[in-house]
Amino acid sequence: LSGSLESVANSLDYEAIHELVNDIWNYENVTAFGLLKAETAAINLQVDMLMLKKFVNTKMAFDEQVKYINEADERELIIIFSYTGKYFVEGLRNIQRKRSKPRIYLISGGASKNRSPLIYRKICFSSSQDQISHPYQLLFISSIISQEYYHTHFSRNDL
Repeated sequence: LSGSLESVANSLDYEAIHELVNDIWNYENVTAFGLLKAETAAINLQVDMLMLKKFVNTKMAFDEQVKYINEADERELIIIFSYTGKYFVEGLRNIQRKRSKPRIYLISGGASKNRSPLIYRKICFSSSQDQISHPYQLLFISSIISQEYYHTHFSRNDL
């Protein structure tokens, strides 16, 4: 398990994480999604960000996530945790945009070359894609995001 976390730490694009953190700061409407175990990373991010006085919405039901993404516009920032990277393959490929699209970050350990035109930026990390590492790697990244948010936008006395 420690090797899988070390693999994430060594392979994560920290510039992309910093850009995401700045977008979280600048967007009023921030939402985080995931499916199954990946939703725990979204909830973890929601809780950590609430402690940093930033509200992050999440919805557990996939049909609610699809509806939200379909109705979101350029004022929305959406963070999707997907261990395999197949989140958009499973049901979102048929989304028909009727208006401007939201800014979507996909955080994934999957090397999938399938890239939805909805994705603004894909943040990948090295993963063996085994069942044991699955939730821990995504939880680790959600913690890195909240820690970077704190270090970028707050001093010790702000909270």
